[in-house]
Amino acid sequence: AITLYGNAGNSWHGASGTLVQWGVTLGVPLINQVNGFVDLSRYWANQRYVQQYYGVTPSQSQTSHYGAFNAHMSGTLYANAQMGVAIELDRDMDLIVSHGRSTASAMLMESPLINQKSQTISALVLTRRFP
Repeated sequence: AITLYGNAGNSWHGASGTLVQWGVTLGVPLINQVNGFVDLSRYWANQRYVQQYYGVTPSQSQTSHYGAFNAHMSGTLYANAQMGVAIELDRDMDLIVSHGRSTASAMLMESPLINQKSQTISALVLTRRFP
């Protein structure tokens, strides 16, 4: 099965900017009650969001050890890739285990608040369906 997904968020007053996520998940049955999947996703933000969460104003720079950074554009923040399994424990419960990598864009790496180009991402999720 292939799932395409996306979502967008904006603060109530708009001062924090807009963050958008989109991606695709490909799932394949492996054995009884076990499905494997690969998920690829991207995070995009407008200039206001990048400045709010990754920017360093000149006054903030003076009171911290970080250099000033003013976001000059909107763009992709992160590209994520992960793989995992979904195990049906019983009729109402699943266990999902995933592991992958999140990679920051060149634009985001300009921020002094980001010190790693990529990092490992993992998840362990227990889900329950209610009638």
